[in-house]
Amino acid sequence: MLIANQGQPSTLAIDRYAAEDKHPWPLGTLDPATEVVVGDCWRTDMARHDRQRLPYAVWSVLSRRLLT
Repeated sequence: MLIANQGQPSTLAIDRYAAEDKHPWPLGTLDPATEVVVGDCWRTDMARHDRQRLPYAVWSVLSRRLLT
C-alpha cells in the first residue's frame, strides 16, 4: 500500500523549497499489485503530514482489509 499526495503546493512554496534544493517527488513506476491511496494532503505552504488526514487514510485502508 502506498499513500500519496495529489495536492499541489503554491508556486511560492515550490520556489522556497527549490532554493534549499528540495523538490516534490513524482510517484514514479509502481508494481501493478501496489494499492495506491491518493488524497489532497497539501494544506499549507509547508510540507508536513496532516495529523488528521494521514491516520484517517491509513485506517480507511486497513479497515477495508480487516473487515472484508
